[in-house]
Amino acid sequence: MANILKDDQKHAEQLRKIDAGKIDTGTTGQAMKRRPREFVSAVGADRITDGSPVDFYFYTTQTLSQRQADAGWKLMGLYRQGFPQPRLVGRIGEVGRELVSGEEEEMLASARRLFTELTDKLPVVAGRMISRIVRNEYPDCRMGVTHLMEGLDIVADRLKLPR
Repeated sequence: MANILKDDQKHAEQLRKIDAGKIDTGTTGQAMKRRPREFVSAVGADRITDGSPVDFYFYTTQTLSQRQADAGWKLMGLYRQGFPQPRLVGRIGEVGRELVSGEEEEMLASARRLFTELTDKLPVVAGRMISRIVRNEYPDCRMGVTHLMEGLDIVADRLKLPR
């Protein structure tokens, strides 16, 4: 019986932290359970409606500032532009290969170059957290969001975003 009371106390403490806005959670925790969801009848299950980790930390937990979120969205866009999924084209009698025009390759190289300039020489843990969010993964549970905020502040300074 004492264990049940302890669990209830822990749960109440976590809810209090969420309500106070002092939560630092990544892939687990009560904040993840509070993410906005929408029931999709075709699938028969709920689908999470905040699309990316930056959306989650900006809209749902309100952990990131507008400036940090803008820097995160910019990095995510550059990552998608510069590092797209390989497109394989197969033809009869040929081996599948990626077909990219010269102008498209220049656009990809430009996005990769800008992404590298913005993320170059970040603190190690902050860089890791940023590399996770651009791949649409969540930061580590243990202080991951704090390091993410630090890295996004540095990137926002490099982008010269207004404070």
